[in-house]
Amino acid sequence: MHSRLPLLEEAVELYEIRALLGASRGSGEQHTAARFESIVAPANGYRLPLQGDAVGGSLHLVCLTQENGVTVEYDRAPRATTGSERRSIS
Repeated sequence: MHSRLPLLEEAVELYEIRALLGASRGSGEQHTAARFESIVAPANGYRLPLQGDAVGGSLHLVCLTQENGVTVEYDRAPRATTGSERRSIS
């Protein structure tokens, strides 16, 4: 619980997933963990790391995903803009 406060103070929106959709009680850790792992699998979403030179201050966000078994990197949100730079990295 304490680790959430610094994130919220920096305006990060946090969500918790209910174990059973529509249920108002409990987070159901085992079911929630399995659903979360499925949601964040590389082929189902994007990982958003910062890349660049931390010392020089030129960090930028990239979007990593998997398409047809190949790891792909976008320099912009891939569905939000047309013509996003796409680069296969594996």
